[in-house]
Amino acid sequence: MVERILKLISKSGITDSQICRSLGLANGIIGRWRAGKSGPSVESIAKLAKFFNVSTDYIIFGEEDNVLSPEDQQWLLIIHCLPENKRNEYKSRLEGYLEACEDHSRSEDVNKKNDKKAGD
Repeated sequence: MVERILKLISKSGITDSQICRSLGLANGIIGRWRAGKSGPSVESIAKLAKFFNVSTDYIIFGEEDNVLSPEDQQWLLIIHCLPENKRNEYKSRLEGYLEACEDHSRSEDVNKKNDKKAGD
């Protein structure tokens, strides 16, 4: 289990201290896991799973069910490392963008239906 956690950390390119700070874990805890002096708590496993966008089953048992590409995972890691106010700002902007895309798509659908009716 610790090996999978360490692999996720290594692949992310984020330092142990950045992860601890982002997740509210004790400073140096990952080093203790690495040294075999302790193991992650259930709470830490849940936080790490959410942070790395993997299931707790993956961390505990190695069962993969991750559907995100490595590139998407990297974007999520970047977002997780942002201060909360910046995460909220970007989230709000993305929600607005997605809403505008949905509105545009709906208007295109209406236009296609109207064009079809006019051609009938």
